[in-house]
Amino acid sequence: MEHKALHHIELPVDENLLIQESKSYKDYEPYYDTKNECYLDDWLQKHVKAGIAYDICEMYKIRLGISDIRPRYYIQKNTFTLPWHKDRGTQCSLNFVLGGSAPISFRDGNYHYKYAILNTQEEHAVFHNKESENRILLKLSVFDCSFEETVKRYESTK
Repeated sequence: MEHKALHHIELPVDENLLIQESKSYKDYEPYYDTKNECYLDDWLQKHVKAGIAYDICEMYKIRLGISDIRPRYYIQKNTFTLPWHKDRGTQCSLNFVLGGSAPISFRDGNYHYKYAILNTQEEHAVFHNKESENRILLKLSVFDCSFEETVKRYESTK
């Protein structure tokens, strides 16, 4: 089932290449929550400056005609809940779940996805799942284009 803030997409490369790249734990740091002024030790972030994820990001900039897209890997430990929030600055994102099985939660229900464009301005959360492995995510954050427009551009270039 699709949610109004979630649009399923395809992964443009072999997933195993991204999994391998994401599991290089070098350069992961605890996420710094600027609103609460604290580090989240179980929500790790890695800024991507080169490699396959970077190349995918550059491809989407050209394909979608969007200039400000930034790639990051995240690891959500299976004991950590990402609480209810709207992203700050990010209008939407292209999310690629590479590991773990926790669904995304919106106020009206839980939704599973593998690869999707997500409206990060819709309140959402990801609750921990101790039965699953850590959730690994490649997130391409879009700062200068709305969810609706990003989906429209994605669909017009399929």
